[in-house]
Amino acid sequence: MAKYILDANALDGTFSYTGIVAPKTGWVDGDDGKRTRSNVQERDDNGVPLWLVSTTRLTENYGRLSETVADVTVPSLDKPIVTRHTNAEFIGLSVEVRVNKNTGNLVENFTALGLVE
Repeated sequence: MAKYILDANALDGTFSYTGIVAPKTGWVDGDDGKRTRSNVQERDDNGVPLWLVSTTRLTENYGRLSETVADVTVPSLDKPIVTRHTNAEFIGLSVEVRVNKNTGNLVENFTALGLVE
C-alpha cells in the first residue's frame, strides 16, 4: 500500500464534516472461517481509542467535480465533536491507497493524528 502525507493548506475547503462520528471497529475470524465485524473499538499503538469521522470531500475525475464520502480514522480519548457542514481540518492527514482485488477500484484509507480545534 502506498501512503501519502497530505498538505492541509492545499486541501482547505476540500473536506466537510457530515456530523457523524463512530467508534472504529475491526474484523474477527469466526469459527466458520468467515470474517465478521467486531463490536470492540480499535485502539492505536498507545491504547487511545480510534474514531471514524465521516466527511464529504470534493474529487475530480476527467474534469468533472463530484462529492464523495470519506471516513477519516482519528485517535482520541473522547468522542470527537464536530459540526455538520463545516470545514473539516485535520492534523497530520494522510491517505493509504490500494487496489481492491475484487473490483479493480482504488480504495483510500484516510488517517489523521487529530482534529484542529
